[in-house]
Amino acid sequence: MLAHAVHAAPFKQTHDQRERTQRDYNKINAIDYDAYASFAAVHLSGMRTNRNLLVGVYEEACKADVLTVGFRGAQRHSGNVVQVVTLPAKGFPLPLMNGCSEAFMYKFNSTMLTPHARTTDWDHTNINNWIPESLRTDFRVRNGFDFPISFYWQDESQRPKKQKMLAPGQSSTITSFVGHIFTAHRDTGKTRPRDEDDEESEGGEDDIGEMVDFMVVDGALYEFHPANRLETCEIVPGSANSQAASAARFIDAASISCDDMGMRFVEFSHNVWYEKRLGLNYQQPALVERVTSGPGFDHRRLPAETYRWLRDWYEEHRAVKGVVEGPVGPCMNQHVAESVMTHLGKEKKDQLSRELYPYLQEWFGGPLELTSIYGVRKYQNGSVLRMHVDTVNTHVISAIINVDQGVDKDWPLIILDHDDVEHTLYMQPGDMLFYESAKLLHGRPEPFVGSHYDNVFIHYKPKEDGRWNYDWL
Repeated sequence: MLAHAVHAAPFKQTHDQRERTQRDYNKINAIDYDAYASFAAVHLSGMRTNRNLLVGVYEEACKADVLTVGFRGAQRHSGNVVQVVTLPAKGFPLPLMNGCSEAFMYKFNSTMLTPHARTTDWDHTNINNWIPESLRTDFRVRNGFDFPISFYWQDESQRPKKQKMLAPGQSSTITSFVGHIFTAHRDTGKTRPRDEDDEESEGGEDDIGEMVDFMVVDGALYEFHPANRLETCEIVPGSANSQAASAARFIDAASISCDDMGMRFVEFSHNVWYEKRLGLNYQQPALVERVTSGPGFDHRRLPAETYRWLRDWYEEHRAVKGVVEGPVGPCMNQHVAESVMTHLGKEKKDQLSRELYPYLQEWFGGPLELTSIYGVRKYQNGSVLRMHVDTVNTHVISAIINVDQGVDKDWPLIILDHDDVEHTLYMQPGDMLFYESAKLLHGRPEPFVGSHYDNVFIHYKPKEDGRWNYDWL
């Protein structure tokens, strides 16, 4: 029996600002310069910036301010479209407002004397609000096609949002944020009837035409044009043409064509969005408190009776109730290997939670509130689950249950413990893993080799009022 949970004091007194090991899956693009001249040689053309910059400037006594994970991990807000740098105040062309340390946002092609935004408040709540707001920008787009286009803002977790229609040769100024993604489509001039089961489609849904171009906002003028997408795919780990995939021989690379605009966009957008996830992977484990003793995870067997009915239910329903999942973001490569979800009904969800709750409560050491049960997700040949942390406010104490698998090669789960040590775990049908999913980096970054790997995911948060609130993160 594990010790009771580590109920830490509020964040500001307990957060972990240790410099953790940076690996491929939490590596941030932050540069720490030791002199202004070194910075200027790389990032300035004359006195103008050659890219978007977040600059942390410090007097030596205040250097710790700019090295906080909240600032150095600002990549989570924009990906690599913005470069994060820190440098000493000596030689910097502006005096610091508090004479100690200050953060500056510079847009592309601006002078060092005219920052877009600045702040001396390094509290994480402020920095986490100030950085995204400082990335707000106006940019112009132009239609270089010989037909009308509509362009859309794309977010990894929402449906595309139409911005405007542009006639051939027409331009428009848009207010958005550096790092946001937009796509251009042939304008059809049509809408589909409202889906009565979808509250977001009220008034009818725009009929999105053929995709013809895409871009990420960097603040400069962008022309949607047929010459822009003549290159091959932006290859990211887990794509059909990656070396890892070819080595695993899980898919015929030629079966997915990078001439397809949809495939190109998925690769492009996943690359941008996962760069943001790398920043979150760097920040969140350091800023979220631990809530259990030991390493933060526990590998167990599911109670025999629970596993018996869950396995029987899945055998009966997976062939008729399984549905291919829609896009779930850049941590899965569903455009290469589809995942299939067999939803548990409310009765079975309640039963599963009721039977597992005593074990999870005992492991945590206090009352918990169920936030979600995802049903049985079937990963298929070639699947990759990139390293990530889960939704911070709801996925606190979690469990993975392996219901069934057909493997040609064991598919390891990689998880980092509270001391930043990497562990490799293997699960068998009937196994379950308790883990702090918002705190510990975890994933299955190796391509899966086999026919199916079927997991249920259950998530809880502390039930105590005010016990868990990370809206500031």
